[in-house]
Amino acid sequence: MDYMMEEKEEFVPLNWDSLITNEGVWEVIKEELDKLSPYCMMTIITAAKGEGLSDKQIFKPMTKEVEVEYEEMEEADPFGDTTKEE
Repeated sequence: MDYMMEEKEEFVPLNWDSLITNEGVWEVIKEELDKLSPYCMMTIITAAKGEGLSDKQIFKPMTKEVEVEYEEMEEADPFGDTTKEE
C-alpha cells in the first residue's frame, strides 16, 4: 500500500496574496480564470454575492453599445428576373 502513496502527486499551495499583488502575474491569472469550468465560476459568483458585491462589481461590462446604420438594399433575385420579356 505504500507504493500507492508514492504515486500520488502532492501539490504545494500557491501564495495567492503575494501573486495577485504583482501586476504581470495578475494579468496572467485573469486570463487563466476565464478558462475555469462553469461550476467554478458559479462558486466564485455565489461567494461574491454572499459578500455583498453588486453585479457591476462582479461582472465586467461586455462592450459599449454602438449605433449602427444600415443601408436599405434592394431586394434582389439571385437567379435573375425570369418574368421579363426579351
